[in-house]
Amino acid sequence: MSNNLDSTMNQFNSLLQQSQKAMLCGPDCQKSEAAKTLQQKYLDAQVNLQTAPIQLQQAAKKYITYTQGEAGYDDYINNELQTKADAIIATLKKSFTDSINSARTLSNTYSTQIINSQYANQMYEKYLEENALLDTRLKDNSYDIFTNDRKTYYEDQGIDNLKWWYALFFRLYFLLIICYIILFFISSSNFGIVSRIFILLGLIIYPFIAPYIFNFFVRLYYRFVSILPKNAYLHI
Repeated sequence: MSNNLDSTMNQFNSLLQQSQKAMLCGPDCQKSEAAKTLQQKYLDAQVNLQTAPIQLQQAAKKYITYTQGEAGYDDYINNELQTKADAIIATLKKSFTDSINSARTLSNTYSTQIINSQYANQMYEKYLEENALLDTRLKDNSYDIFTNDRKTYYEDQGIDNLKWWYALFFRLYFLLIICYIILFFISSSNFGIVSRIFILLGLIIYPFIAPYIFNFFVRLYYRFVSILPKNAYLHI
């Protein structure tokens, strides 16, 4: 009963003190006091954070030494150091492995680049040779085209000349026939009328049968040449 009464009195006194502070300190004052209180808690937390490892180590030492003795604490320290050493070794090993893998990757990449570079050089040289060959062929074709054009030009010119001479000889031959016909009627000859008619007919049909006669003799010549010995000596 007395304990409950004391607790009630303490709460009443706390409320009374807070009321007195509120009466003596206005809103600005209360805000300033609250800021100071929070700042102090923040500073205390920073100190606790900095000293926590030391406090943890001291508490562990007291507990382990009290329960296991100095030998137990030494074992604890050795285990902690071994754990830290293993962690450091694992970190270094991982870093070393990563470095080795990176070096291998770089080496493979470098080898691949070298192979690609060699292949590119080979293809470049191949393309140069092919381009040079194509350029030579193009020049040869251009020269052949130019030569053929010139040859065609001269052939056309020769054909035109032959046509001109053919037309000239045809006119002269036609004029010869006309003269023969005129002379046939106005002049006397030792040939009879029938002979002169046959001569006139021969002159008229000669231009039409002359190509066939010429082709006949040409074929006859080539056939005669073909039956001659191929390896006969021309001179003794």
